Amino acid sequence: MSLKILSQINGVHPAEIKELADECSARDGIKYSPYTGGEAEGDFFALCHKKNKLVGFAFLCAGEPDEISGFVHPDFRRQHIFTRMVKALKKHAKAGAPEFSGRDGYPGFGKCAEALGASDRREEYLMRFASETLPVCAKALRFARQEDGTLLFFENGEAPIGHVTLYYDGALANICNVFVEPDFRGQGVGFSMLCFVLSELKGQGVSNIILQVSGSNKPALSLYAKCGFEIADSVVFYSRFV
Repeated sequence: MSLKILSQINGVHPAEIKELADECSARDGIKYSPYTGGEAEGDFFALCHKKNKLVGFAFLCAGEPDEISGFVHPDFRRQHIFTRMVKALKKHAKAGAPEFSGRDGYPGFGKCAEALGASDRREEYLMRFASETLPVCAKALRFARQEDGTLLFFENGEAPIGHVTLYYDGALANICNVFVEPDFRGQGVGFSMLCFVLSELKGQGVSNIILQVSGSNKPALSLYAKCGFEIADSVVFYSRFV
């Protein structure tokens, strides 16, 4: 088997990567969505071929930290292909300590993490607003909108008591950051801010509202559930692997 490491995807590669992803999805009953590059520099891709057929694909997505993920054709698993690709990509990580990501439902994902010697595990949830009714706001707050999409919230004084950052992509709105100043936590401020944001988004005709949250952040999970969000997906991250 031949293994190639590329700094960008071009030529015939997108078609064969999609074909491999479709084959894996059909066989496993899981949707595989390959990352084939963005605007940021520092991405790397591993392609493993056998007799000119792509049987394994993995990527290192540049970030803080870098993230590695991918998949292997079902007929070629248990041959250490994915472990080999991850180790090859790890050498290109900027900080030298990337995260290895996937889903518990991915065949062999846990065993691969074990083989790589991963010692730290965390889980992130993708949550989507699923309620038919909007939550009722508990507090009347003033707000100011910044150019980057951040909404600053105020109570009585001039200093903000919290903020919410939004990212738009057509009919999709991603709530990227919900922050309440420490002195105002436990007073219903986070709930009130989200009530306001949800009302604003629905008023704009936004039909798909999502956010991501750490699986260990129990207060945030409780808050989002109270506001009408439900867990739609989850991703597991392993780090500190050899």
